[in-house]
Amino acid sequence: MLRDVESYFRHAGPEQRILMLLESLKEFCGDEEFDGYRIEAFEILRALGFREARTFVVRMHNEMRSCAKLLEQEQIETSFGRTGTEGPGR
Repeated sequence: MLRDVESYFRHAGPEQRILMLLESLKEFCGDEEFDGYRIEAFEILRALGFREARTFVVRMHNEMRSCAKLLEQEQIETSFGRTGTEGPGR
């Protein structure tokens, strides 16, 4: 199955490849925000090419994932009654 996916990815055009990459953003944002990223990625694709559009999508994914991890960590700390500025045992 992995070979089939890799083969499809190699033979897919730039638009399809960007769409596949954009899918990774869906878990981090709502539909409206996703549509904005999709529009921006395709504008970059048309103006600057695939590599720049891919870089944009990867950067957005990494930023959103980092924010999600920070939020999750804050929620964990809050659930244990810590603010993050307190040291152990305070």
